[in-house]
Amino acid sequence: MIYSVLAGNSNIWGYLPMATVCFCAVVLFVALCIGLKKGGRRVSWSGLVWLIAGGGFLLADKFLLDKLPLENLFARWFKDESVVAFACSFTLALGCILIALLLYGICTVLYRPKARWKEKTEDIFTKDEYGIEYDDDYKDYDDYEDYQNRKVLVRKGYGKPSGFGRLCGGVICVVNTAMVLLTVLAVAVFILSATRLKTGVLATMYTVPAVIKFESLAAKYALDFALIGIIVCIACAGRRKGMIQTLRGLILGVGMPAAIAISFYLPFSRFAAEDGVRVLYGLVSRSAGAFEKLGASEKVAGIIAKILSGVLLAGLFAAVLWLVGFLLKALANFVDGVGFLRAVDGALSCLVFMIIGVLVCAVVWALIYVLGYYGVFTGSDLFAGETSLSKGLLDVCNVYLRPYLERFGEIAPNWFAKIPF
Repeated sequence: MIYSVLAGNSNIWGYLPMATVCFCAVVLFVALCIGLKKGGRRVSWSGLVWLIAGGGFLLADKFLLDKLPLENLFARWFKDESVVAFACSFTLALGCILIALLLYGICTVLYRPKARWKEKTEDIFTKDEYGIEYDDDYKDYDDYEDYQNRKVLVRKGYGKPSGFGRLCGGVICVVNTAMVLLTVLAVAVFILSATRLKTGVLATMYTVPAVIKFESLAAKYALDFALIGIIVCIACAGRRKGMIQTLRGLILGVGMPAAIAISFYLPFSRFAAEDGVRVLYGLVSRSAGAFEKLGASEKVAGIIAKILSGVLLAGLFAAVLWLVGFLLKALANFVDGVGFLRAVDGALSCLVFMIIGVLVCAVVWALIYVLGYYGVFTGSDLFAGETSLSKGLLDVCNVYLRPYLERFGEIAPNWFAKIPF
């Protein structure tokens, strides 16, 4: 019924492109105002880094790929030509991403706002308003209570932005927003073009020349830009957080629950048996003996002893992890106060998160391939264009993932046949 209503008003879809352009213009104007207010130092630069990485890859893929000896290098490792082609393009993309991130890091060090503790060595900190020097041996300063604090927090770049800074902020904010809008619209148009909506309800929209041109560009660049954008955004988030803070977050956020779960598992496992871990067996057996002396049966005493042992182990592990987290926090504060160490910490975190971004993309594209393999989602139709990264990643899945899916298809019927209902 809904489809019939939409089909009956199909002419209105011809105005959708213009409505979309107006909506994007309003969003970009809001982004411009925000950027002009904050200035270039205070806005996010992730979209600009994304544009540099994606644009650099498109140029490198067109003009440099055939001139670099990447194909000969990867041909020694991979036999399939599609895998070699993808490895070449993906290496080039990673190189462009690294260059963009390096430029981002340099500009961050040079132009981002900073706050550092510095020694009070200037006259403004050692003399009063009449030019009389403070006496270090005299402790009772009635009018200068903070004199004993020999350091002062110096802020740089937190003031009102200049006219040029506001202009840079507006441009960067517009670029950030435009990258997100263009990628979302391009992916949406590309996906819709692979459905029956293109020749049905949305047929009027796809007769607009601007939409036809945009669809052609989307087929070439949208999914590759989306893939690069995922990696860049995750890497930039990692750089802002820092390697030490990331490690601390993992230890407290993931390690603490895991340690507690393991603590209650160990006393009930074979490691607590007589031929298991001696310390664990001794803890459980002595606890059980104590409860037996209090009058509990052997079975009840054994259960209570294991629970108590789990509580003790959980407390021990939690204390150790808390101590590690406290030390990492102190180390992070120290590193944050040293420019070189802060840059190294951010760079390491950026590289680690970039690898995580690559893994996220691999998992997402593998899921699309699996859905397409079983006919749930025709992902192969979407990647049949000229995308060297997206389609290449599906080609890699076809080479390495397909044999496992075929094997699973052979053994799955036996598994389902054993289900009693």
